[in-house]
Amino acid sequence: MTHQPQAMEGVTELGRDAFNPIPSVPADWQWSTF
Repeated sequence: MTHQPQAMEGVTELGRDAFNPIPSVPADWQWSTF
């Protein structure tokens, strides 16, 4: 999971948010909000 396309990263981020209601990294959550 080190080399992943940017598009895939976005998808994984959404999935991770769904799996983890409370984000471990606030910065990542902020990016999702934007």
